[in-house]
Amino acid sequence: MVQKTLNLHPAKSIAPAVDAHYLWQIFQLATNPLEFFDIYAAKYGDCFTAKMGRSVDLAFFSHPEAIAEIFTAPPESFVVGPANEPMRPILGDTSLLLLDGQVHRQHRQLLMPPFHGDRLKGYGHAMTRIAQATTSHWVSGSYCDLFEELREISLRIILKTVFGLDQEEQIVAFRDLLDGIWSVSAPWIRFAQTYLPGVKWDWGDWTPAGRLLRLRQQIDQVIYATITERQQSQIETPDILNLLLSAKDESGSGLTQEEIRDELITLLLAGRDSVAAALSWMMLLVHTNSSVLETLVEEVRALGVDPD
Repeated sequence: MVQKTLNLHPAKSIAPAVDAHYLWQIFQLATNPLEFFDIYAAKYGDCFTAKMGRSVDLAFFSHPEAIAEIFTAPPESFVVGPANEPMRPILGDTSLLLLDGQVHRQHRQLLMPPFHGDRLKGYGHAMTRIAQATTSHWVSGSYCDLFEELREISLRIILKTVFGLDQEEQIVAFRDLLDGIWSVSAPWIRFAQTYLPGVKWDWGDWTPAGRLLRLRQQIDQVIYATITERQQSQIETPDILNLLLSAKDESGSGLTQEEIRDELITLLLAGRDSVAAALSWMMLLVHTNSSVLETLVEEVRALGVDPD
């Protein structure tokens, strides 16, 4: 969500706005985001704005130079919390995706050490092992749902590197809960919950809000039990949960259980699908460009069977 005017090519100071009622715009984006973008990008060009509420505008960019500048712009140029507000019921109040300004920077500083390059390098062997095990059933010439396969790889890597979990029953339990949460957090449901107040109310398990509340209670029970068990055991492990438990800010204060819970569920929900989507697009683009594919294969082969 653009907070101030940036010098973004090829956008002008005022980008063209979608000429439709804001509720229709929200419905289009919620039900078919790719079609929404294709229609209005063709009509308005590389940059346009759409209303996501009476006073909330989103700016959409498709020009590579504009996208590059957005990713390298100062953090204070943007606010992200309002755009992720529909996810508050499951992510929690202290999720990094819902924070802005100084609070966001302070929280991010506490979370950065586990994602330092040297630490991530240490997770490489686990990531490789999980990827190899999950893809071992792939057969040349057959078809598979690549996005779902990569979602499974992402989930297993997150559970191993973040929670230190790798038992099959643990993985199945988390997968079932996360799939349940996604089923009641579809874009059209979030749209209805945002603009139809009654949909937010808990009318029992037959309503999205009721199912989401019970799913949150179930996954919270698992996450809080894992946090408490780790705190009581005082065992040093190389996973991200252990690093979050030991993180301290400049005043010596650490993260509360609630804050750790919110970041863990954010990693699970945001990390799983975003990584799988990015990898799916990467593999599609690589396999439609033979020269890039050949170069990549040569580089991988040159690493040997057990690269560092």
